[in-house]
Amino acid sequence: MIVQPNNAYPGYLPVSISRQKLPLQTTGTASVATTNQPKQSVTLLAAAKNPVEVDSGSSYANYDFTHMTPKQMQAVAQQLHKSGQIDVDQLFTLQNMGVPLGKVGPNGSFVELTPEERTRFENSPVNYIDTTKSAIRFLQETGYAMDPKSGYEQFKSLLATLLRVGFV
Repeated sequence: MIVQPNNAYPGYLPVSISRQKLPLQTTGTASVATTNQPKQSVTLLAAAKNPVEVDSGSSYANYDFTHMTPKQMQAVAQQLHKSGQIDVDQLFTLQNMGVPLGKVGPNGSFVELTPEERTRFENSPVNYIDTTKSAIRFLQETGYAMDPKSGYEQFKSLLATLLRVGFV
């Protein structure tokens, strides 16, 4: 796993590196959009600010990966994995983007996030498209793109999947 600097949250260690509008309903802690049409029986998660759109001729949902919280990504990544669109490594990558492992303490020591900090990160929208592109660019710029163990091919495949099933 490659750890990259993340300037969005100084002091924190990053983990990684025709359309139809549907009404949002709240179930528990997630905003969910649903439809009763047989071809569109997929339930999808999205940020409450952004209406979720589904291609009326498609049998799968389109997600807004440019504005999704890590909490929402947990369920979406599970759906993508269950449907065979991503592998287990990509599932792990998506489920861990956006929430740091911890923060840097005195003398460079590791300090765990407090429950409040973890909740704040889990509920802060992440642009998964840009984050994945940044990981790819980092590997290219540092010369690790040619290393088969770097995850470069995995990130390229993940980006292609996000662009295919999402809308931007």
